[in-house]
Amino acid sequence: MIHRIEITTRQGLKDARGEHAARKVRGFLGIPVTSVRTRDVYHIEADLSPKEVERVVNEFADPVLHAGAIGQVEDGPFDVGIRVAFKPGVADPVGKSALVAIQDTVGRRLGDEAAVYTSVMYLLDGVDHDQGERIAFELLANPVIQNVTVATSGTFPSAW
Repeated sequence: MIHRIEITTRQGLKDARGEHAARKVRGFLGIPVTSVRTRDVYHIEADLSPKEVERVVNEFADPVLHAGAIGQVEDGPFDVGIRVAFKPGVADPVGKSALVAIQDTVGRRLGDEAAVYTSVMYLLDGVDHDQGERIAFELLANPVIQNVTVATSGTFPSAW
């Protein structure tokens, strides 16, 4: 079974990674992005109970700084979403560390088939799809080792 969790900065707090990305977009590409919000996404391929998945969310999300959810964090509208993930066969060091942390959290080994695949989502305001593609491929991702998906909010898949 695959479980999907998202971790993001709580609304009202500074998303430093998002603000840094926005400054780079404006400074290097000259695209007047209004804001960038970021999310860490974990696809956990393991036999976990719903309670165990909830425990993982609670461990991964600092309750003061982060909002976490099984599935998708609902935090308002955006114009363009960008997902950056490692291609199959490329090492995902955060995913490997996350798997160890999950096993520690649930108190058991999850087996040889268990894996965690991570990605980063960028939710941008003030840009259109073409600008989002330019931002993704020229600034946020390395297409040699990473898969990139760009979608407008109306076509944004919740299962990324």
